[in-house]
Amino acid sequence: MSVVARQGFKYSIIGYIGFLLGTVSAIFIFPNDFEFYGKLRYILPTAEMLVPFVVLGISYSNVKFFHKVEKDGKKQNMLSLSLLTVFINFIIFTAVFFILPYFYPKFRHSEAWKIKEMILPLILILSFCAIFNKYTSNYKRIVVSNIFDNLFPKIANLGAFCLFFFALSQNVTASTSQIIAYAFFFGIFFLM
Repeated sequence: MSVVARQGFKYSIIGYIGFLLGTVSAIFIFPNDFEFYGKLRYILPTAEMLVPFVVLGISYSNVKFFHKVEKDGKKQNMLSLSLLTVFINFIIFTAVFFILPYFYPKFRHSEAWKIKEMILPLILILSFCAIFNKYTSNYKRIVVSNIFDNLFPKIANLGAFCLFFFALSQNVTASTSQIIAYAFFFGIFFLM
């Protein structure tokens, strides 16, 4: 079996596993508490929507210039420079995020402002993941990026939701069980 065929087969298997996880979760688990599921589903897409402002196409530069840099023997330097640039972009983005309410006061009443403590770290983690995903694609490892893009977010949602309900069943307060669930949610993304 060629490399392309093996990677395609593995990619399909990961896609099917992600589909099964999502389907089972949506039908049997998530209907138990739509409010908490809605919070989880608001955090992740909001962070994903803001990631391109931090990454600014740097991940695609890793793909475009990889072979040129590889010939020079500096591919690790390119990865380090990309990660540093994303971190600097994140600092600038965070500064703009906190300055924005001074120019647009209604922003302080938005949901994104209320849960900024969860969205901002997730933006940084997802930005680094975008860099690593594109970097691994240079080595023809499409399965790795599929795991990070499709499987881990579903595991994070499902695990956080199950932990939330398990903590509630153990007579833990709702706010404490949410903290436990959010810690698991962020832990999965931190592992990425």
